[in-house]
Amino acid sequence: MNRKEYQEAMVQQHRDWTQKHGLNEKALGWGSEEGMLARYNAACQVLDLISPPGLVQKTVLDVGCGYGGLLRVAELRFPKRYVGIDLVEEFIHEAAGRRKVERDAGRTWIAGIDFLVADVFAMEEKFDIVFALGVAWMEGGKEFLRALMQKCFDLCEVATVVSVTHDMTLGEKEGFNLLSTDEFARMAGEVAERWVVRHDFWPNDLMCYLYKSGWERW
Repeated sequence: MNRKEYQEAMVQQHRDWTQKHGLNEKALGWGSEEGMLARYNAACQVLDLISPPGLVQKTVLDVGCGYGGLLRVAELRFPKRYVGIDLVEEFIHEAAGRRKVERDAGRTWIAGIDFLVADVFAMEEKFDIVFALGVAWMEGGKEFLRALMQKCFDLCEVATVVSVTHDMTLGEKEGFNLLSTDEFARMAGEVAERWVVRHDFWPNDLMCYLYKSGWERW
């Protein structure tokens, strides 16, 4: 299937999961809140090692943001601006509602927060850090993933972080886009000169950090 068909199929699956599970982490495709937060923490941790450090005063694009869960982790690192985008309109409405509750309670530290129904492939605005965590999860999405990595890297000024499902731990699971470490590393090398792939943060996942030239990894 082409990119548009692949995206539409994922949106429909998320809507089916929402109908079945309600608006929670299972509707997003994460198995549990624990696993979801482990991925978000891992995505942000390695950025603490670059210089200047982490997300401090940086702009952030969160592709496939769901309910804005990544913001719960990223916000503690004091970014200057956060934009979350998703193709599932229901997720964006939920994210905006949750953020309003946080803001009204005085539990927010970022002035510039936006949640938008948008396709990353139509975006042109640049951001310091671009996250795309678990976005290309559906089976048959390797070409989509490669294109997504390139687009996100084109939009970033400092680094892009992408996560996928590892084929060694969920090899029997149908319907998922499963990659080996070698496959993921090959894609990373095609997109960026400086990159790191890790698999030590959650049993089922791989995460790749793609760095623009001139930024130190650690």
